[in-house]
Amino acid sequence: MSKTLTVSKLLIGSSIFLLSALTQAQQVTVVVAPKSIEASESGDGFSFKSKDGKDYYVYHNGDRIVKGTEFISKKNSTVCLTIDTTNADDITSISNGKCKNEKDDMSLLIAQEVKLKEKCRGGYPDDPKTSKSCKAWVKISDKIESKGWCWGREDQAETEKEWKKCK
Repeated sequence: MSKTLTVSKLLIGSSIFLLSALTQAQQVTVVVAPKSIEASESGDGFSFKSKDGKDYYVYHNGDRIVKGTEFISKKNSTVCLTIDTTNADDITSISNGKCKNEKDDMSLLIAQEVKLKEKCRGGYPDDPKTSKSCKAWVKISDKIESKGWCWGREDQAETEKEWKKCK
């Protein structure tokens, strides 16, 4: 997640005021689900679903035009959404293909997986926190695998394994 400081000038009477806003932008790669693009009833934008079932809404009217909306028009297209997390998760731009920070996202997921594995294996068996950590560990491991990553090679000892892109 990146943070951007936006500075704007506002002229009121003969005085100029500088306005600043700190926005947090998150980039996420999604695959557009076939036949999921629908225009809004109000006409101010459209919605679509990703293949994993998440709903997205893109404002697209005279006041707000999101760059890159043409990349969503194809079924099964892979797009990178830039989302302003400080403003109701507004999509601020769309680019064709995977987000450039995909590797950073994997590093973050793997770091979370390591932390959850430690909590799961190091916790008390009867502690509900341990059970919660173990369930979250399985879930995040499945997510990493679904992105085409594998936990070591079959012929490796468990202590030598690490997450790698599957061949």
